[in-house]
Amino acid sequence: MRHSDAYDEFERTYSYPIDRQTVIETMGEQTIESPNGGGKTIAEIMDHAESETYDSPRALYEEFLSCLGDQYIGRKFYDDRGDNVGTMEWQ
Repeated sequence: MRHSDAYDEFERTYSYPIDRQTVIETMGEQTIESPNGGGKTIAEIMDHAESETYDSPRALYEEFLSCLGDQYIGRKFYDDRGDNVGTMEWQ
């Protein structure tokens, strides 16, 4: 599963509130694919979560996203403004 699909899966699978341990026990083996290859299981990702309970799929999804590692980020420090930053004249 892609990390962008997790919200729909959390919304479809659970009724809320739900605790982190239940998420790990029921969905923990599901692998979240990294855009750079490989992946981690939901259990590995949610092991870094700080909250114990979630009141909504949005709360769970936001915590999930905050626990994803650098391998799930596209081009880190990408800037499409080119090398002309600071050279534009404002009129």
